[in-house]
Amino acid sequence: MVNPSLTGTLVIEPDPHPGRHPDTDVLAVTNATTTGTTFTAPGVRGCGPGGSANIAVDEAIDASVGLPSASGINSLSLSGNFYFAACYAPQNMARILLAAFKVSVGTPPPSGRREAVHRIAAASLRDGRYGIR
Repeated sequence: MVNPSLTGTLVIEPDPHPGRHPDTDVLAVTNATTTGTTFTAPGVRGCGPGGSANIAVDEAIDASVGLPSASGINSLSLSGNFYFAACYAPQNMARILLAAFKVSVGTPPPSGRREAVHRIAAASLRDGRYGIR
């Protein structure tokens, strides 16, 4: 569980499709920074081609990146703009928010086409490039 602190500028914007979702607002925290240092990081489980049977791989990953690690040793820092949705309808809030989200993200890519994935190496985590230490 990570409970980071958040700083930035709070802006409340109406839903981009108010005709479809009149009881929905977008809460934007712009120029935001969130940081946290009071969380534990558990060891890995089930990594490698053998899944949970591959204990040696799990132990090697844990040893190479210092897992598990106690609260106060870890740090997380993210910056950018954060967006949250709020719904003021008297009922079906989850359904309304889901519909608003689906409209906001557009049409998914055709099946079979995969989005690019950036893999992060353990060495990159240790050198602080991704704000994880």
